[in-house]
Amino acid sequence: EQVEAQISRPAAARERISQLGVSRQELAVVASAQPAPGEAQIVTNSRILTARLRRAAQGAEINMLEQELLSQPVRLSLLQAQRDISVRTNEVLGKRTKILRDAINNRRQSEAALAEEAAAAAELAAADKHPVLRSLIEENAELTRELPRRVAAIEAAGKQLEEIKAEAADIERRLTRSEKLFEIGGVSRSIGRLLIEENRTLPQMSKYRAQLRARSRELGEIGLAQLRIQEQRRELVSTNRRTQELVDMVAADVSNPDELEEITAEIGRLLQDRRDRLLQVEDSYNLYLQTLGDLDIEQRRLLETTDRYRQFLARNLLWIPSAQVLFMGTWQDTFPAVERSLSPTRWLGAVASLMDSISNRLAAALLFLALFVVLLVLRRPLSQRYEEIGEKVLRTPEDNIGLTLASLGVIVIRALPLPLLMIVIGWFLRHAPQPSVFTDALARGLSLSGPFLFYALAFRALSAPGGMLDLHFGWQETNLKIIRRQLGRLATIGTPLIFFTILLFLSDIASDQATVGRLMFITFMVFLTVVIRPLTHPTAGVVATHYRRYPERWTSKLRWLWFGLSVGFPLLLGLVSALGYLYTSAIVAGLLLETIWRLLTLGVVYLVLLRWFALARRKLARQLAKEEFEAMLAAQENESQSDAEGDSPPAPIEEPLDIDKVDLQ
Repeated sequence: EQVEAQISRPAAARERISQLGVSRQELAVVASAQPAPGEAQIVTNSRILTARLRRAAQGAEINMLEQELLSQPVRLSLLQAQRDISVRTNEVLGKRTKILRDAINNRRQSEAALAEEAAAAAELAAADKHPVLRSLIEENAELTRELPRRVAAIEAAGKQLEEIKAEAADIERRLTRSEKLFEIGGVSRSIGRLLIEENRTLPQMSKYRAQLRARSRELGEIGLAQLRIQEQRRELVSTNRRTQELVDMVAADVSNPDELEEITAEIGRLLQDRRDRLLQVEDSYNLYLQTLGDLDIEQRRLLETTDRYRQFLARNLLWIPSAQVLFMGTWQDTFPAVERSLSPTRWLGAVASLMDSISNRLAAALLFLALFVVLLVLRRPLSQRYEEIGEKVLRTPEDNIGLTLASLGVIVIRALPLPLLMIVIGWFLRHAPQPSVFTDALARGLSLSGPFLFYALAFRALSAPGGMLDLHFGWQETNLKIIRRQLGRLATIGTPLIFFTILLFLSDIASDQATVGRLMFITFMVFLTVVIRPLTHPTAGVVATHYRRYPERWTSKLRWLWFGLSVGFPLLLGLVSALGYLYTSAIVAGLLLETIWRLLTLGVVYLVLLRWFALARRKLARQLAKEEFEAMLAAQENESQSDAEGDSPPAPIEEPLDIDKVDLQ
């Protein structure tokens, strides 16, 4: 901070000197000005004296600032040298601390290993001893075996703590450097590329959040174990009473006084040894809890710093170009970028990383494999069930909202296998033992394109012949055919385009992003426009039916505006990318796709609710009609009886079905 203050000090000092110079000129004018008419001489002298004194003080301040400017390079060099010395001193102290910590851990491990060997030997020697002695020896051996585990856990937590500290300090330095670069360089392509690289290399915080959750549980377990150790220590504050209790138990089996005395001495020694072991275990628990507490604090600091860095990048990256305008750069890097993307070496390395990750998490891999096989096996029975549900929907008395929900569940399960496979492969790649930039980009590409494929397949299944939109909601087959065709294109063409766009945008080589990556993105935006046009065209699209049915609504009157926005927005994002705003266009495109899928999902929910209300209304209408029919039959029977008795009651007045009454119910 002192070095930074010294670097910015000359500008502030020169500005102050300029201000003082102007003020001295004004004071000189005041000192030489003629007295006002009628002004007392003493007032005139006081004004002149005050102006001269202030001018002299400001002159002294100017001299001081000039001397400060002359000595500023020397003082800056001194501060920088002191800072470098402090940094080197801290590095030396850190290395010494690490050496001492390693020595202490090695000593603890060696002592624990020796104690464990002694405990094992004692257990072997206690095989033919009295059960009370054998029980004490086994309990002491168990405490002894606990020590190496605690020491290993403390050492692992200490190493992780050092790594987290270093990572948090590195991110804080990167954040400070990026803020300074942004202040100095402003909005420029070089700064944009630098910030995008910083955003790409930020650590994934999901694993640290998972560690925090797991650590909270571990802290609770260790706290309970520590309480049990403390209770056992309190029981052994005075070993004499416990020794006497155990001797009384032994005395029932041992009649020889000498043997009993020998057993008594050994019991006392074992209890004393147990108390010492309990103290060591409690100390190890305390140290482990302290280390875990420090680790928890540092991880929270890392999360907070990373979140601040991400917020800084999110605020500024959208407005900074990260590449040159399309066709204005060096496009000779296009073919090398394609070769790198399709390099067999990189793909084989990714496969090897995937195999290593699967072998390290074999249980999770087997669980997913079982789930994947179950989903594949269920596809045929679910298809048959889907057809049966469709037949029931056509039979009005059997129709109910449960059939619609069941059909929706079948569609989700049938669309799930392939997208789930992509997401799981991405998860394994992201948790590979030795990840690389390419495997990380591959994982992100699979994780983001998997949900896209799922939505496309699910909504395409909704519009299939005899599907939900056809049988349950009564949509026209001509519109459903257009929807199926466009969603099929999204699934087969759009998914690979999204995957390779993400793969290239996350490359560690800027030319990959600016050349092939940008071309893939623009191609996807044009393709998205081609897909959207048949859906939103006001006269020939799917929405044209709605516009013709409700021509007076404001949404219908603005139909050409909606069409222009729907087909123009993807093209606008492609243009923004062509102008060099790669990050901006990619983020907004992601938000656009997410918004589209969410709106479609909400639309399906809305249709299900409407169908639920319609079915409920239909059920109530049938119930009212049944009640009216029964009442009419009862009235006819009464009329027949009256005719038999010779009476002529008035004919009953038939009332139509009260739909308002149905809606009220």
